[in-house]
Amino acid sequence: MAEYVLRLVRNFRYRIFISSVSSYAKNNHYIEWGYNRDREKLPQINLALLSAKTTDQPIWFSPLPGSLNDSRTLKEMVKRLKKLEVTPSAFIMDKGFYSQENLDFVTENGIKFVIPVPQNIQWTHPLIRQARTEMISNVSGYIRKENGTIIESVTHYKPLPDGSRVWLHIYHDDELGLQRKQTFMNRYSTCFDELQRGEPVKAHKDFYKEFFELGYKTKHGQKIKAKKKPETYFDEHFFGYWCMYTNAEKDAKVALAGYRERNGIELLFDDLKNQLDCQRLRVHSSTSMYGRLFIQFVALILLTSIRKVIDEKGSSFSKYATSYRDVLRRVSTYSKVNLKDKYKPVYTTPTKEAGLIFEAFGVKVPPQL
Repeated sequence: MAEYVLRLVRNFRYRIFISSVSSYAKNNHYIEWGYNRDREKLPQINLALLSAKTTDQPIWFSPLPGSLNDSRTLKEMVKRLKKLEVTPSAFIMDKGFYSQENLDFVTENGIKFVIPVPQNIQWTHPLIRQARTEMISNVSGYIRKENGTIIESVTHYKPLPDGSRVWLHIYHDDELGLQRKQTFMNRYSTCFDELQRGEPVKAHKDFYKEFFELGYKTKHGQKIKAKKKPETYFDEHFFGYWCMYTNAEKDAKVALAGYRERNGIELLFDDLKNQLDCQRLRVHSSTSMYGRLFIQFVALILLTSIRKVIDEKGSSFSKYATSYRDVLRRVSTYSKVNLKDKYKPVYTTPTKEAGLIFEAFGVKVPPQL
């Protein structure tokens, strides 16, 4: 297994993904309280997974103590890979990994990165405001979506403090901005009506405090004054704008396309937690945990291979199977019967659908009697 991992890791760029797996176990030293990504009120382990960027194939996994935050988890992952004499070449990371400490760490170790910048990072705000006037005329930065609408983009050279070359790509999706404005206005209107009726909701207390002031009462209800206008909030939060920071790609279109490919590994974790029943660990000792996670990791490799074949075959295959469950169900009726003495094994006749699936996966079916 180690040789397989080394061979794969040295020839691919990777996606890094970290999730938490909750557990009721009491005798496992990995299980600790920490940031639970599934919002469960249980102790957990952190589970790190690397996949090949070009194929989504899982190539390495590691359980980590549940109390480690993303920054420490990243360093621990690189340290463990280096023990295998492997230095990752590039990480596509989610915004939870964004910190100056993490950026310094990956660049010091010669690792390229692509990472979205959280909206509350102040140094990007002046550049976003500047980009508002630059984007419309930057036709070369237009990115056409599948539905025909346009994402605008501009790029600013923004090196790290040590002088390392890094680019900040700024994007604007007017369609996305409108959706977020509508969501906000719906909440704004709902909270206004609650206060006016004199029926405040406890969960909305902070929103009331930020946006409204109570005036005098009338026979028709409570008078409400606007403390902060919605347009001020829109200006502060840059609805429809987001930033990508990277030392791997100076072209905004290519950087965005590369980052969006991370969906593959997110699907892997969805399969791992839901299809392979790893939403919650039901084993107690760390030894049993390793065994269970290894079996699920191997199963994940197989599921990824099946999904890849389905995707490659496209519409000609999808009417027979659109998921690994369909594939396994279609071929489940095919069987081999072993007979005693000198008789050869007998194989059942595959259905038309099963035959097409065997052909797609390169499985040779023995001739029928």
